[in-house]
Amino acid sequence: ASDRADPDPDGDGAAVVRFLIGGGFFGMMAMLWYVLVLYPTYFGFDPILDIGGVSGTYLFAQVWVFASIVLFYTGYPILRGAYVSLRARQPNMDLLVSLAATSSYAYSTLAMFLGRTDLYFDVTIAVVLVVTAGNHYESRIKRRATGALSDLTTATDREARTESGETVPV
Repeated sequence: ASDRADPDPDGDGAAVVRFLIGGGFFGMMAMLWYVLVLYPTYFGFDPILDIGGVSGTYLFAQVWVFASIVLFYTGYPILRGAYVSLRARQPNMDLLVSLAATSSYAYSTLAMFLGRTDLYFDVTIAVVLVVTAGNHYESRIKRRATGALSDLTTATDREARTESGETVPV
């Protein structure tokens, strides 16, 4: 039994794809604001909006909402896996990823409410989306390998022939 929470117990991947599409949609809406407004300020360019004024507050609130959706919707399987690993007292990858994503989210939320402009919601979004996509890819590969092994075991011969020509069950 795996200690990783499985968002898709049927194994068809539809639930994870739904998580990825939803998170990707809201994540890219947040990243658009980072690319257009925040990243240029890191390189010394003047922002196209007054990020210290009302428009900046509105922008940061939007990014916060989008990052919240990504963390708590797309990241739900990861957060649930972290919770299960804590309850079982067996830390796993989900706990590490959850710690990174929630730490950057909590810091950025606090910084936003304190009026600071050094927000790291992009880290939260990137970590959650990349790990969720990686988990989806890993489960697809495992499913394919398990299917191939099942086919191989059903295709094995049930009888063998000895050197003398006698047929014996295996």
